[in-house]
Amino acid sequence: MVDDNYHPMDESERYKLGEFKTLDSAIAACQRVVNNSLSNAYTAGISEADLLASYALFGADPFIIGADQDVPFSAREYAKQRCHEICSGQSDLKQAHTARRRVSITQVIATIILLAIAIYALTRLIG
Repeated sequence: MVDDNYHPMDESERYKLGEFKTLDSAIAACQRVVNNSLSNAYTAGISEADLLASYALFGADPFIIGADQDVPFSAREYAKQRCHEICSGQSDLKQAHTARRRVSITQVIATIILLAIAIYALTRLIG
């Protein structure tokens, strides 16, 4: 199950992540949810404390129910660990974020060039 930290205690915001055959696969799925929340909150230069605070306020909070044993997973503790890894450069999230940003800048430049060509063509047709 996944709760929304932005809507604490609101079960209408909760959704089912899935059913998993093993505890390890359930934990891996929960880790992906936390990683996605952290990736969405990450900006260049953000501090570990600010990234964790953003997660605590707005991130998805997955948890595991139905296990016959104690579940060795806490989304908050995992997020804390990941924030440290990300902000100290021990994670590839920074590189992925930078690459994603480079692609976005490249797309913007390409769009500007195409617009300039279109404007030039239109002025040639009109003028």
